[in-house]
Amino acid sequence: MRRGFLRGLLIGIVSAVLIALYQWLRYRPDTFAELSTRISNGVFQIGLIYLIIGVVVFSRLFSFRRRMGVPNYLAMMKFKTIEEKREYEEANRALNERDAQSLRERGRDITMLISALLMIVVSIAFSVNQL
Repeated sequence: MRRGFLRGLLIGIVSAVLIALYQWLRYRPDTFAELSTRISNGVFQIGLIYLIIGVVVFSRLFSFRRRMGVPNYLAMMKFKTIEEKREYEEANRALNERDAQSLRERGRDITMLISALLMIVVSIAFSVNQL
């Protein structure tokens, strides 16, 4: 969990710095207010992308159907015999066991959520001085 926090902070800081450099080099704004607005907008957009990725990774969204036991109707149409269906169910069971073991060993990956939080806080900090 600690590694996830540190990685998230590192990714967020590096991303914010890269966005700030890009905005400064690309647009060369005349005032600091214009620069901070551009940085705030860029950082916020990238932060939202990180948030989407973080939620997908943290919730293990791509294995939701398999973990919850929701049948895969397209795969079920492909079964010609009962043996094929049993093999499919065994493979599902093995994947679920491997997911559970991985979750016990490593926990949930919080890296992208921390980086998204940092990026959104940086965006708010750059937009607060505009008030």
